[in-house]
Amino acid sequence: MLRQQMLGKRRELSSLQIKTSSESITRKLVSWDMIQKAQVCMVFLSMTDEPQMDDLIEWMLREGKTVCVPRLSTKFGLMEAAAVSSLNSLVTGRLGLRMPGAGCLTVEPQFLDIILVPGVAFDLSGARLGMGAGYYDRYLMRASGAALAGIAWGFQIVQELPQEEHDIPVKWLVTEDGIYDCIKGKI
Repeated sequence: MLRQQMLGKRRELSSLQIKTSSESITRKLVSWDMIQKAQVCMVFLSMTDEPQMDDLIEWMLREGKTVCVPRLSTKFGLMEAAAVSSLNSLVTGRLGLRMPGAGCLTVEPQFLDIILVPGVAFDLSGARLGMGAGYYDRYLMRASGAALAGIAWGFQIVQELPQEEHDIPVKWLVTEDGIYDCIKGKI
């Protein structure tokens, strides 16, 4: 029910709202010390109604960071991190999503400094509601050393989400309204 409501709200966003709010999120991220310090970053490739990460990816590449994006496995529900050197190296893959081309090298999860995580909804404790296929849930279990930041629109932050044993919460939430530490509060 909540998943459908949030996806419906995302689909109602105008292209101007997506553009201006995405620019606000990107400004917050590039000035955030967690991103400044991170050398190996995993960033999701945005769907059209999600916060757009392409400008951030390009900034990271200019800064000399290793930028990884998700590559879906041929086995349903599994993904890996693939290093990209340019957005031009992306191809259209399964589910019609952009993904790294075959020549992009896999980076093992233990080498990631930070993972920017998409979601349908988050709560202030860092609980996440995804699309339902479990790709991120399975991957985040393997990336225990990485800092986890949920990226979402402000309306996607809800009071409380149910959590299951296998759910991995994020430590920070970043929206167009600011950055929130799920332990300490707004920063």
